[in-house]
Amino acid sequence: MYDALGHKTLLFKLDAYGISGLVNQWFESYLCNRKKYVEINHMENTSQISEKFTSTLKEMKGGVPQGSVLGPVLFLLHINDLPINIQRVRAALFAYDMNIQIEATNANILNETIKEVMQQLSSWFYLNKRYHSMLGKIIVT
Repeated sequence: MYDALGHKTLLFKLDAYGISGLVNQWFESYLCNRKKYVEINHMENTSQISEKFTSTLKEMKGGVPQGSVLGPVLFLLHINDLPINIQRVRAALFAYDMNIQIEATNANILNETIKEVMQQLSSWFYLNKRYHSMLGKIIVT
């Protein structure tokens, strides 16, 4: 989920929260134009020969640095407005999980409310440059 954040959307939201000017520019330099690669050290059990495999360097087009102190905070600031965009239900965030509670008097109303909530989530994802990548991870119980 941390990889799915759009930098421009996050910087816009930081500005809306009052993190603007030089501080917003600092966050922009922290987030944008970063590169990453993957390195794997592999050791054969039988021969005890170690090999190192390294991917090519790729620019990060979105996301926040994982394993950083700021990563979770920036992620939470990014999704902080999600519950207020879900109408007619109770929605609560905890860390990077969201709980949606729907009450209905019958199955038809429940079904219609679920469809409405899914549309609201889809709209939020689209507006936040996350498109529909997270919809496959929603669990209805």
